[in-house]
Amino acid sequence: MNIAMIRIFDNVGYYETRFILMIFALAAALFFLAKKKDRNYLVMFISGAVWQSVMSLVVMNMTLRGQEYSLLLFGFQVPSVLIWLIQGVFEGGIHGLMGYWFLDVYINRGSDQKQGWMPYMSALIFVLVMSLAVGFLNQGQSITSVRPMFKPGPILAMFYVTFITLVIAGLKGGAIFRLLCVYFIGTLIYSLVNLEPLHPLGVRYIGYGIPGGEVQAMPPIRQIFIMLYSHLWEIAGSRLHYFVIPYVLGLLAFKQISTEKS
Repeated sequence: MNIAMIRIFDNVGYYETRFILMIFALAAALFFLAKKKDRNYLVMFISGAVWQSVMSLVVMNMTLRGQEYSLLLFGFQVPSVLIWLIQGVFEGGIHGLMGYWFLDVYINRGSDQKQGWMPYMSALIFVLVMSLAVGFLNQGQSITSVRPMFKPGPILAMFYVTFITLVIAGLKGGAIFRLLCVYFIGTLIYSLVNLEPLHPLGVRYIGYGIPGGEVQAMPPIRQIFIMLYSHLWEIAGSRLHYFVIPYVLGLLAFKQISTEKS
């Protein structure tokens, strides 16, 4: 059987909490735009939503979660033609924004902490609360998704996207790689806070299985290493274009002092 990412949470609370987090992220982006004249948060929210929608559409068309995959939102089954859009907008906007938020407070870390790290950490705590709620609400629910993790097609697609992203970043030059590394750390932190609580709670874990077939949990130690691979590569590493594309297009504005600060 294939090594698979097994999900139990698609029908109870997950997309409702993603909707709440999407509204929170959009409100934060609009706050920075209105109060601080900083458009970067909104740009990253839009970039995350767009690119994650594209990725979700590819996953759906490749039937990686199985032919019968479905999800519920506020008790209603989402039409299959809209699943990719719901997943992309609900999950991608805050993904892009939280990665950028860490980057922003890091490169401006010499400023007032109340205007930097404290709001960011408060946002992470809010994300953690939403994740724990999903984990507890889905105890005892049925498996909703069994996604093979090491199929050649998806792995090659992620590799090509990341390779092209790094080539584009290299052509841009300048401070982008330093900024990109910090952004990567920010998305990794968000990934761990957002999804890792679901792992020990047993609603998102690594196992053996195929979509629509028998499923068996992998031994805990092996799960830890493969889940770490998922966080580092599938979630953070393969989505660097969320930041690189708007940066290269000149949609992100950085103060010169920020990009030169050590």
